[in-house]
Amino acid sequence: MALQDINLTQLGDRLGLNLTDVTLSGPAEALALSTDPLVGMFADEDSPILVMSTGLAADVLASNLSGDQGTDLGLEGGINDDIILSFEFDKGEADNFFSFAFTFLTEEFPEFVGAEFNDFFSA
Repeated sequence: MALQDINLTQLGDRLGLNLTDVTLSGPAEALALSTDPLVGMFADEDSPILVMSTGLAADVLASNLSGDQGTDLGLEGGINDDIILSFEFDKGEADNFFSFAFTFLTEEFPEFVGAEFNDFFSA
């Protein structure tokens, strides 16, 4: 299983979207594409999975066998490690909806349950 670096100018083609604008706020190594299934989600060369991480996207392949095994790409101390990928796209003439599947995973479970830290995903 391997992850591929993302070229933002080619992201739309890889995801099957006619992107008109793509903006990344955060380090490039926090994004990757997988053409292999991950956590039960189907993927192949024609339908890759976009991996977003607050650490190194490549770490998603490693098992979480210990606390704090990720790479912190934010400010020292583990806060403000945001990654934001924004994109706009044109819909096809016959298209009337857009959908996507996602799985949210966190390395911080169960160590930080009830703590001040809170990982989240929004769309």
